[in-house]
Amino acid sequence: MTTTISSDQASVTAATSITVPLGSTPSTGELVLVILSVSNQIIVQGPGYNTTNQWIQAEALRSHTDSSTLSVWYHTWNASDSGSSATFTFEPAIGLGVGDLSLPNANAQAIAMVLSASAVQEWSQQSGGIATQSVAIGPQKQNNGGGFTITAAFLNGEAATLSTSDSHASLVYALSAAQGSLSVWVSTGVAGYKPTLSSTVAGELLAAFLSVNDSTPNIYTPPVVQEGPMSYDALGFRYKLTRYYTVLNNSGTFTAARYLSTDQLSAATQVFSNNAVISSTDYTNLLNSGVGGDFRYSITGH
Repeated sequence: MTTTISSDQASVTAATSITVPLGSTPSTGELVLVILSVSNQIIVQGPGYNTTNQWIQAEALRSHTDSSTLSVWYHTWNASDSGSSATFTFEPAIGLGVGDLSLPNANAQAIAMVLSASAVQEWSQQSGGIATQSVAIGPQKQNNGGGFTITAAFLNGEAATLSTSDSHASLVYALSAAQGSLSVWVSTGVAGYKPTLSSTVAGELLAAFLSVNDSTPNIYTPPVVQEGPMSYDALGFRYKLTRYYTVLNNSGTFTAARYLSTDQLSAATQVFSNNAVISSTDYTNLLNSGVGGDFRYSITGH
């Protein structure tokens, strides 16, 4: 059964980055999650940005009423990882003339969790109503046994107490300050999971859900590189084109590369591209090689 090995939190004001302690030094195969709230329109670059060992951003949601965001990041610790913290860097969207801050300063809060060996299965995110204190969330997909669901709620620019109607939920951390309030819970989850999130202060609640599973991951996502901006306009500047590396196993030596020749692909013992289906042996070998990329669990195995 999935267990929480450690957790920790961090807050910064008018900063260009946030370093989040993980509460422990993860071991190879442990899953690390970070839920991050940011107060304004900036671009966030996660740990290992544009290296073959960068973290995956599962989801990100921007507020309807202001420029705050709530994002969820995850990373399966591999043999090339070290340390007991994760750093996220803030970059401005410069020169667009659409009200963005000219300096990459932001108020940010983050909650980190280290979980026993497991895999991400499903995630979703939604915005609650505007100027309300209670939001009923639509049904969320659940794992098929053995894991649990992480639920996060964020209210920007207000000190508030956030709560969930889920009687099975355990609070991981609750951060509350004038720059915003962020709470994260874990729950064993049940079929038709649809909690109501509440706040003691009216405002727009941003909510995120991510379920994990104890089963051995069966999908491998190779490392990626972010190319861009996608275009030089108010929307496209914030987005990059995500391009996969191809991972080769040559008799036990794993490498990640792009633009490989037909001869290189044919000569390899194994080729992992896009979202590759893997075995438990592949999972172990990829982790121990430290080649990067990440994993998830799919009920169908595809």
